[in-house]
Amino acid sequence: MTELTNAFRSRHRVVSARTAVLFVLVVLAALFFFARAGQPSRMPPTVAEYQGAREALGQMRVVEVGEYLETSLDSPASWILGPGFLHPEEDGVWMAQLNATIRFSAPEGVTPVSLEVVLEPLVAASSRIRQVTVESSIDRIEARLTGGKESLLVALDGESSQEIRISCDAVASPIGLQLGPDRRAFCAKVLGVTVRGDGP
Repeated sequence: MTELTNAFRSRHRVVSARTAVLFVLVVLAALFFFARAGQPSRMPPTVAEYQGAREALGQMRVVEVGEYLETSLDSPASWILGPGFLHPEEDGVWMAQLNATIRFSAPEGVTPVSLEVVLEPLVAASSRIRQVTVESSIDRIEARLTGGKESLLVALDGESSQEIRISCDAVASPIGLQLGPDRRAFCAKVLGVTVRGDGP
């Protein structure tokens, strides 16, 4: 009789454990269902919406010819800064990778012939050299920057849309160069650009 009672109790505990596990699974499934149901539906953008966004971005990348465009905080130049740049600061934007891109367009009827880039390299007091290259589709300028504000002028092919590539030999952090507490790695700070061209 005792063995029969123990067997019954053991079987009852197994059934109870399975019931508890099943109950937990049902509760989790219900919570997942309600969480999914409460989220707003996310539809991918339509072709028309995607095209409209591209056109709007293209308009924001139009740069007036002959005007110095600062790359500082809240400047419209933020729209022409591509991969490789950090968020603009009060006096310019840091290039934080070995390669960075500037994309812009000239106004209708204007032929862009050159781009002047004003930048300030991050260099150490002991070794004040930073190798920087500015390259367009038809020109390549290499410079050994030694500190302070410097300008590099690169020729353009005359097409309305332009992509300029800036390359560095290395990046370093201010704290590593004993220039400050910032641990982020930089190459140079771009202070502004000027597009020069022919036309109205």
